[in-house]
Amino acid sequence: MPLFPFFMERLGAYTVDRLKTAPLYKRVLKEFAAVTLEFGYDHLFFPGGTRIRSGGIERRLKKGLLGTVLEAFVSSRMARKSRRYYVVPVTMTYHLVLEAATLIADHLQEAGKSRFIIIDDESSKPAVILDFVNRLLAMEGRVFIHFCEPLDPFGNRVDEAGESIDRHGRRIDIEGYIRRRGKIVRDAQRDAVYTRQLEGRIVSAYLDNTTILSTHLAAHLCFRLLRDQAAETDLFKFLRETAFQSSLPLDPFLAAMARMLGELRAMRERGKIRLEPLLERGDPLAILMNALKYFGVYHEAPVIERKGNRLFTRDPNLLYYYHNKLEPYRLEVTA
Repeated sequence: MPLFPFFMERLGAYTVDRLKTAPLYKRVLKEFAAVTLEFGYDHLFFPGGTRIRSGGIERRLKKGLLGTVLEAFVSSRMARKSRRYYVVPVTMTYHLVLEAATLIADHLQEAGKSRFIIIDDESSKPAVILDFVNRLLAMEGRVFIHFCEPLDPFGNRVDEAGESIDRHGRRIDIEGYIRRRGKIVRDAQRDAVYTRQLEGRIVSAYLDNTTILSTHLAAHLCFRLLRDQAAETDLFKFLRETAFQSSLPLDPFLAAMARMLGELRAMRERGKIRLEPLLERGDPLAILMNALKYFGVYHEAPVIERKGNRLFTRDPNLLYYYHNKLEPYRLEVTA
């Protein structure tokens, strides 16, 4: 989206070019991140290095960038500095994504190992952006942001004083993790293990603290039911052909949503997911109508469209994109 780089470049932000894979580029980027952390500068970055293309929840983090936290910690301790370092996972969800069509096309192109031609980026025109923002504001659309519990460079939780604690709440001396025979040493293999441990804790935090919205639920259920109905095993053929030719009866869809809502609400009670207020208390029809209202705000072809007592998709790729937010939870679907 061209609007954001204009401001980001003037805020002092550095960018990560996901298309650059040269070892020298990656090494310089990691060194820059580590050194700036040592000097006390905060970093804010997408866990995958860039925003996730599939519309799902990131589960494979860029461990090179993530590992710079531990690298900075080791360097500061070797220099006998007492600076503390923390990692704060943050989740952000909203009903619509302006550049969803382009993002999912990128994902499908990479996943399918075949060429997907993006004819027009729907988010690239200033007039389109302004119209999108105006419509979204008129609908009082909300952005759900959640700051998760902070972690130390090794993935341990920290208490209110910023001290690392174990799962029983006991304080830990994390300097002991990087000592060998009483001396602080660098050890790439050791640090890689700790970074993978940190990655696992962050991914768990994302899953537990992502807020699911009406558009995610409606799209997930619609996609799953359409694909089950079509019995099409090839995803790309389904998106290209089968989904356009299928529809769902409304009443069975609402009944299936009621069952899925029950599962989601039980997960919320266990602290395994977050739900927007409408999903916590609303009935299936109200949730569906809310999703249809949002889906009608911006995208050229409706993601889900109701005609009488049947539901159709006019853009299977976008349906797949919004569906992916709930994919990691492996919810049961019965028509």
